[in-house]
Amino acid sequence: MDAMKRALQSSQPEIMNTDQGVQFTSAAFIGLLEDKNIRISMDGRGRAFDNIFIERLWRTVKYDEVYIHQYTTVSDARRHLERYFVLTEQAPLTEAPDRIAAELRLRLEKAVQKRISSDEIGCYLSGGLDSSVMAALARPHVKRLWTVAAGVAGAPDLAYAREVADFIKSDHTEVIVTFEDHATRPA
Repeated sequence: MDAMKRALQSSQPEIMNTDQGVQFTSAAFIGLLEDKNIRISMDGRGRAFDNIFIERLWRTVKYDEVYIHQYTTVSDARRHLERYFVLTEQAPLTEAPDRIAAELRLRLEKAVQKRISSDEIGCYLSGGLDSSVMAALARPHVKRLWTVAAGVAGAPDLAYAREVADFIKSDHTEVIVTFEDHATRPA
C-alpha cells in the first residue's frame, strides 16, 4: 500500500490493471484507487491467453525496437516507442477473409509437415495458442504424438494443455512442479 501511495503522488493512471491476488482485492487497495477516481480492471481467473498476448507483445517490442536502438534518455525512448506503435493505414483487403484464413492454414500445415522427420514425435504443450496449434497441425501426419506440459498443481495452463491433448488424442504427460523442486535444485 505504501508503494502504491508513493506512486500515486507522482502519477495517476486512468485505469489500474491487476490480477485477482488478495493484495489487489482488499478494501484498502480498491478504496485508494476509487478515492482517486481510477478505474480498476482485474484479470479474470484463467486469463492465460491475455498474459500470453501481452508478454509476446512486449517481447516483440524489446527485440524489434528497444534493444536495437538502446535509448539514452526517457524522451528518446518515448519518441521511438510512439513511432513504433503508430498504426499505418492498411489497404483494404482484396481477398475474402475466409480465403486468407484458408491460405494461412494451408501454409502453416505445409510448414509443420515439412519439419516432421519421424512418424513418432513429441511436443511441449504450454497451454497457449502457439504450441496447441502446432501440435494439432502435426497430429494427422504422425502415428504417435507425445505431449508434455509442466506447471504447478491447479494451473489453468495445465488444464488447457490437457484439453488440447485430449482433443488431438496425444499420449499426454503432466509434470507437476512444486516449490520444493525449485528450492532443492542443485546450483
